Amino acid sequence: MLVLRKYLFTIVTLVDKIKAVCMVLNERLNLFAKQQIET
Repeated sequence: MLVLRKYLFTIVTLVDKIKAVCMVLNERLNLFAKQQIET
């Protein structure tokens, strides 16, 4: 049971990190797209 909880915690932490990275990439892409449209 303890092992399962540890796995779940690890997965949740990983998902949070991936979401954060995706958000950062999304913002970068949006900025890049705006620059492309302006030029």
